[in-house]
Amino acid sequence: MKKIIFFGASGHASACMDVALIHGYSDFAFVDPQKSNQIIHGYPILNYENIESFDNCDVFIAVGQPKIRESIYQKIGRAHV
Repeated sequence: MKKIIFFGASGHASACMDVALIHGYSDFAFVDPQKSNQIIHGYPILNYENIESFDNCDVFIAVGQPKIRESIYQKIGRAHV
């Protein structure tokens, strides 16, 4: 089972999830502190603190705005995700 965490939980993340499904991913999680504890497409939206529970998975920053994407990259890079 291929797992992936998307950072972002809006329209861009939904489109990226469609592409991931085509490429064989079947287990998803989303990280968005502004929408944590909600559900998107049947999958949880998490805070940054919750991501340690996801081992052996790919990561994709699914945010369309470049400055926000860079900020997320810096944050998860420090966390060694």
